[in-house]
Amino acid sequence: MANLIISFKEVFSRFFYVVFVLIVFLLLILIFVWIPNFSLLAQIFVSPNIGIGQKITFLFNGISALKTNFTLFSAAITVLISVFSAINLSLAFFYIKRQIGVAQSVFGFGGILSGFLGVGCVSCGSVILSSIFGVGATAAFTSVLPLAGKEFAVLSVILLGLSIFLISQKIQEPFVCRTKNRL
Repeated sequence: MANLIISFKEVFSRFFYVVFVLIVFLLLILIFVWIPNFSLLAQIFVSPNIGIGQKITFLFNGISALKTNFTLFSAAITVLISVFSAINLSLAFFYIKRQIGVAQSVFGFGGILSGFLGVGCVSCGSVILSSIFGVGATAAFTSVLPLAGKEFAVLSVILLGLSIFLISQKIQEPFVCRTKNRL
């Protein structure tokens, strides 16, 4: 746990990484909110009758859908996935700049991917799973799960948390070979 705090101080004492986290967080929230309504968003953005300022305002006003289209659990998980993903990407970017690691990237990618699999609102369920397997198969599959498909989101939070922990551990490791010293 100490390495996590030390790594956070080391990484987020740099202005670039704080801004990076905020931008990634905002982009992910917008993506998660707009995935279920992508066709509406596309119509708004291709319309010649709407100015660019109105289009951008409309895009950001969509964040209010977290209060109306999502349950409290879904909104909280969506925000957690976005925060953890942004932190994970920032730590990974910092770490990769210093030293490349594979296992931590796998956990982080798995967490982000499972977060996208579980994203959706109350009315439409998991958008990504529905587009892959069809609405009927997805509804049948998720209806037998205890949390009705929210397991993907919970798994995402767990994987992202694990990835953040592992990357923060790696950031604090010295840059030396792990071979045993031979005397």
